[in-house]
Amino acid sequence: MAFGEEAGRPEWVALGGFFAEYLDVLDAEGVLDYAELVHRVRLLLTDVEIAATVTGEVGAVLVDDYAELDPAQVGLVAALAADAPVLAAADPDSVSSTFRGANPRAVADFDRFFGRPDAPVRRVELVAGHRYGPAIAGALAGVRARLPRPAGVGSVAPRVSGEAGGSVRVLTCAGEADQATAIANELRRARLDGGIEYGEMAVLVRSGRRQLGPIVRSLVAAGVPVEVAGDEIPLAQAPSVRPLLLALAITAEGSVQPDETVRLLTSPLASFDALGLRRLARQWRRVRTGVAPVTLADQLAEAVNDPGWLDRAEATPEVTRLRALLGVLAEARRRVEAGDPVDRVTWALWQGSEWPDQLRRES
Repeated sequence: MAFGEEAGRPEWVALGGFFAEYLDVLDAEGVLDYAELVHRVRLLLTDVEIAATVTGEVGAVLVDDYAELDPAQVGLVAALAADAPVLAAADPDSVSSTFRGANPRAVADFDRFFGRPDAPVRRVELVAGHRYGPAIAGALAGVRARLPRPAGVGSVAPRVSGEAGGSVRVLTCAGEADQATAIANELRRARLDGGIEYGEMAVLVRSGRRQLGPIVRSLVAAGVPVEVAGDEIPLAQAPSVRPLLLALAITAEGSVQPDETVRLLTSPLASFDALGLRRLARQWRRVRTGVAPVTLADQLAEAVNDPGWLDRAEATPEVTRLRALLGVLAEARRRVEAGDPVDRVTWALWQGSEWPDQLRRES
């Protein structure tokens, strides 16, 4: 923080304050994150007596996925292996943690860190591949040949020993929405035409937090069952959380925007389908006077923001469902105006709808 103040960089000062608070919270909870654990172990090993005790008990250091290590982790391995040999396995072509700080030169600089005049580094290339057959291996080799490589890191074309089979197709999509739709279509085709169970399929993405949300929503909309590791999707993007956050935002604003209306009405808080939305808009047009907005979203937004028309509308299932939703939003609004904390307002939205009962029935 002091360095940021000297440099006149308020964002550095803010980052330092955030990190200090983050460490205070971890200390209060008595826990360590992985990066802090590595850092503190390295600090302990700067003590001569502690380092002698620890390294005296280390016969060898074995490292898997060495190419995924960041500089701090490489430093820890070097400290632990002061008087011990290091056996490291690495595949520079399969590094996936560069966004977390993995050193792209970790493999190329291995000799500099661990080589000694009396014990030079010995490299053994494992050239047999057991993960896939020739088709997939050929596709990967074609991609690998066009990728830039760090200096000092060669490329090894593995000799495939896996069973023949498998196929690779490349689809070009205009955008993320088209990509999500294409993925859903591929999975459904594999299920219907290939007889493959959904539980035997997987979708791999480059960035879980950025890409998973749209893909999950597309798969769910297509009727494809989805199971996602909970820590792969930010809480705010979880399918069960997004409707509540949307309802909270609408409650706080006191009105709904056209682009929010369809998402709100089709969420589990109201459970309208496309036909129900059109029926609701048709009933609203029958009751109101004047020229109706052109788009369906604008019509539905007016129907939600000005609910007086419901008193003159026929008690259809759509009208009844909208009344129930507006009642839940009104109760949440009352709690907001009373100064209730966010968790109580959220609970009112959740408990006031039929969503919990629906989930219990489906379970």
